[in-house]
Amino acid sequence: MSVSAETKSGGDGEGTMADRKDRKKTLRLLLIWAAVLLLMLFTASSVPGKTKDAMTASFKTTAVWKQDRETFTQMTVTLKNPQPRIITGWSLTLQMDGKITLVNGWNGSFSVSGKTMTVRPASYNKEISSGGTTQIGFILKSSAKVNCKTMNGTVWNGSVKSTISRNVGKKTTVTPSPAPAPSTSPSPKPTPAPASGSSAETATATPLRQNGRLKVRGTGLVNEKGQSVILKGVSTHGINWYPQYVSKAAFKTLRDSWGVQCIRLAMYTEEYNGYCSGGDASALKKTIQNGVKYATELGLYVIIDWHILSDGNPQKHQKEAVSFFREMSSRYKNQKNVIYEICNEPNGGTSWKTIKTYAQAVIKAIRANDKNAVILVGTPTWSQDVDTAASDPLQGYSNIMYSFHFYAATHGEACRKKVENALKKGLPVFVSEFGISEASGSGRADRKEGDRWISFLKKNRISFVCWNLSNKKETSSLLKSTCTRLSCFKDSDLSTEGLWYKKLK
Repeated sequence: MSVSAETKSGGDGEGTMADRKDRKKTLRLLLIWAAVLLLMLFTASSVPGKTKDAMTASFKTTAVWKQDRETFTQMTVTLKNPQPRIITGWSLTLQMDGKITLVNGWNGSFSVSGKTMTVRPASYNKEISSGGTTQIGFILKSSAKVNCKTMNGTVWNGSVKSTISRNVGKKTTVTPSPAPAPSTSPSPKPTPAPASGSSAETATATPLRQNGRLKVRGTGLVNEKGQSVILKGVSTHGINWYPQYVSKAAFKTLRDSWGVQCIRLAMYTEEYNGYCSGGDASALKKTIQNGVKYATELGLYVIIDWHILSDGNPQKHQKEAVSFFREMSSRYKNQKNVIYEICNEPNGGTSWKTIKTYAQAVIKAIRANDKNAVILVGTPTWSQDVDTAASDPLQGYSNIMYSFHFYAATHGEACRKKVENALKKGLPVFVSEFGISEASGSGRADRKEGDRWISFLKKNRISFVCWNLSNKKETSSLLKSTCTRLSCFKDSDLSTEGLWYKKLK
């Protein structure tokens, strides 16, 4: 039998072949245990709420302004996931210096208690991919400038918690998507579009058949016969978020059961994957085109709304706005029912002078194609300062109106005075957005104040459009959050505001 040299040369007696095998086996076991220990430590770091720096939050004050002895502060917070795993849920807690009131918030669900505000995700930004970000925004009201507390010597905006996926691997991109359309109601089959500029194909006496092209006379609208017209309208929520309600069936329900004559297509520019903030611009324009087509087929007027909000100053995306409205006005230049709303709610202290400069550029682009369409121009302070615009209106163009917005549970007699002052100066006013909720879109519904507003608007021959056609869980939604229908809405599907507005004649 031959024997291999299993001992170390030099005859130092350090072990036989069996000894060396034992040492190798022991080393392998140690390596296995070390790997197990590392895996346990790695897994522990993935337990929800225990991950160090699971998310980071950068905080920015974008605007501060005063109104009626109150200070308004607009902020944005960018949340980032630095982990190699997907974050599948998060919450943000902000601790402020003093008591605050939430005026508006976007890209999340907000709750306020005293000095503390908690934000939880919306359905579309609950998941954040590895290296990905999401941004929330809000406007707060207080008796003094809002400041976040200083913690441990560092200015910090609160605490952020997240839930981490245990799936480990390469980065996964999670694309926020709008709320899914319920499957209980089938999508309506498209109907062939009428020729450009024609009336509805139905035999009914539609608003468009009755009135034809509208124009501005004095402080209101008149039809082709010169008769005064008050439009009753409904606005979609952001088509970026709730595109499922942009359908012929939904619009027909509003026309036939609610007496609606006008649909407003609200396209956010920044929030909810907006047109100017990474949203699918082609898909959004296609939704606009579908909405205009359905409204035209039904003989309804339709507002194409450039829905600025968190961007505050319309000049921020003026280049995009000019290009967008140039394209829309070229497409719809022969139609009688299209109205252009060029800046939903300028805010953040944006002056009328700034809005006016922006409006002149966009109106010029529209009028190069469409000489006759009615154009709505937003006014300062979320389209409330029509009295300011009345002191220095746009010159050189016809068929221009000025947007006024209100929410009845917040805005009352003082705001009606602003409209009265504007009307006295001859300013044409159009209420392109209103509700009976608080200004945040949530809170209580004030039907009595809503009735006062409608009486005031009818007395002054002012058209009005109610916010909003969706089942979002907030007071200003016309549908209950439990509603799964996309059309043919029953009274049991309607919110307090929805029932109130449907019955409004």
